[in-house]
Parts: sequence; C-alpha cells; structure tokens
Amino acid sequence: MPIEPEPPPDDPLRAEEFDSLVRVMLGIVRRQRPELSAMEALRVAARLAEARMRDGGRLDWVVPRL
Repeated sequence: MPIEPEPPPDDPLRAEEFDSLVRVMLGIVRRQRPELSAMEALRVAARLAEARMRDGGRLDWVVPRL
C-alpha cells in the first residue's frame, strides 16, 4: 500500500485537520486539567495536536497522557 506524501504546512486541508484536532484535544485537556486557565489549556491542546500531526496526522479517539 503506497504512503501518501505529507501535505505542505500551508495546505488548507491540513489547517482544518489541525483546528479539528485542537478542538478535540481542548475538551480532553479541560476535563483532565480543570485548574488550567483557558489560554493555558488552549496552548496544551495545540502542543498535543502538533505532536499528533507530526506522529502520523491521524485522529485517534483515545485519551492522551498529559
């Protein structure tokens, strides 16, 4: 099975996937770390989304370890 090439960072579809992933991660971060401010939770969610996209770009519906 051929592997699809990585889309360029400025690809609109990739940006949409990242935004969706941040929204999912933000809900998880808020549940697991309610003491974080809204901005801190968003930063953590963005870092988790970046790492997830770097590690394969798939959205796996599991709770990440924080």
